[in-house]
Amino acid sequence: MSRWFTAAVAARDPRVGEIAVYDDIGFFGITALDFLREVRELGDVSRINLRIDSAGGEVGAALAMFNILRRHPARIHVTVDAVAASAATLIAMAGDQIVMPENAMMLLHNPMAGLLGYFSAEQLRDEAEQTDRWRDMMIATYGAKAPLSPEEIGTILEASTWLTAVEAIEQGFADEVLPVSRAHARVNLASLPGRVPEALRRRAAASGAPPAADGDAMARAVAAQNAQFDRMASLGRVAFTAP
Repeated sequence: MSRWFTAAVAARDPRVGEIAVYDDIGFFGITALDFLREVRELGDVSRINLRIDSAGGEVGAALAMFNILRRHPARIHVTVDAVAASAATLIAMAGDQIVMPENAMMLLHNPMAGLLGYFSAEQLRDEAEQTDRWRDMMIATYGAKAPLSPEEIGTILEASTWLTAVEAIEQGFADEVLPVSRAHARVNLASLPGRVPEALRRRAAASGAPPAADGDAMARAVAAQNAQFDRMASLGRVAFTAP
């Protein structure tokens, strides 16, 4: 089990389970089986506090984790601590309540398939069709939370859209914004894939914030996404989400 995935019953209240997902989703990080075992270990809790800071990963693993949480009788309270990107947003959608600090973000985009080797035209068409099926399942999962049409969600995915906390609430992907009291996220906008919200561009330009340091959450997330491409490609033909 990944050292950045933890689950435990809260010391202050045995009816509350705490889960932290701070890693890639799937084979190279938190597997669905790891997740299922740890959720079962929580026992008879009435509330699960799920905290997320993840660059994403495999669609199938994320959907399994989503369904594991939705089947659980406990109320699911999700907090996006910094970044819920790619497949990690699917897990976040399991929340009965989804909270984001002002300096947290979500990234939603279409699934992608990693291919390595030689394939026939028919095999490539099959892979494209399967990727479209993953997309349909993602749209259905987002649509269970956000009051948007499949076409509207599809447009958001196609644009590889970064959402601030406020924008995530406006679109229906989150429920509450937490004010930032002591932390200030510094983001190197040029390094981020997808569409960076204009409001964030203006705020960063006005503040004159320097480029993000290597230790900043956003920079770590982008670096993890790039590394994920390399790792997936080394295995050959796999389906996953990554910007």
